[in-house]
Amino acid sequence: MFDMGECAAKNIEDCESSWFCKTWGRCTPLEGACVPMSDEDCKGGIRSASKGLWKFEDGKCVRSDEACHENGYFSSACAWDGRCTAVGEECIVATDEDCAQSLNCKYNGLCSAKAKACIAKDEADCAKAEHCKACVPCDGKCQEACPRG
Repeated sequence: MFDMGECAAKNIEDCESSWFCKTWGRCTPLEGACVPMSDEDCKGGIRSASKGLWKFEDGKCVRSDEACHENGYFSSACAWDGRCTAVGEECIVATDEDCAQSLNCKYNGLCSAKAKACIAKDEADCAKAEHCKACVPCDGKCQEACPRG
């Protein structure tokens, strides 16, 4: 039971019944605090609508790659923008493969990864754009003409 004078977790039951466990996966007592200590702790937080979307890494709960593909906001980020790789609590563009499978590649030719974003790197990328078959790459996007030549 929490001691209001000390406000410290005394045992596992204190943590497991706490808001911190139910919300953030901080379910294991350590030196008076509730902290995540395993994948199982991280899977318990309400942040993940289904199990397996969070994992324990470097002392905290972080997104798993599966979280970047789940239904909802993050699936849109992966499907549309190629943000399919989990890094910490974010889903980012990490590889050309992330971009190549995105709808932005299919429709807009943004098929290559650069600085955590999908861009049109070359004419081969732009040739994949359904909206503009005669486009050329210009400043990372496919355009009908590039003003800078």
